Amino acid sequence: MDEVLDASLASRRFSANLVAGFAGGALLLASIGNLRLAGLYGWPKITRDWSAVGVGCQRADVLRLVLGKGVVLAGLGIVAA
Repeated sequence: MDEVLDASLASRRFSANLVAGFAGGALLLASIGNLRLAGLYGWPKITRDWSAVGVGCQRADVLRLVLGKGVVLAGLGIVAA
């Protein structure tokens, strides 16, 4: 009886595994893309903001600037989702 049940569910199990594999691949590609974008656009902005300390800005002002940008982006992400 178990063999008959396993045979009848084999195609559904294969389909579910196939979809799960594609979903995992899509998640991996999206993660790599997000990290790449963060690296391309995030790092120059951070270094520019911290270079403001070198020209006389207070550390608290720079932290407020950087964290403020992060909060705005996080809020936009929450609203978009």
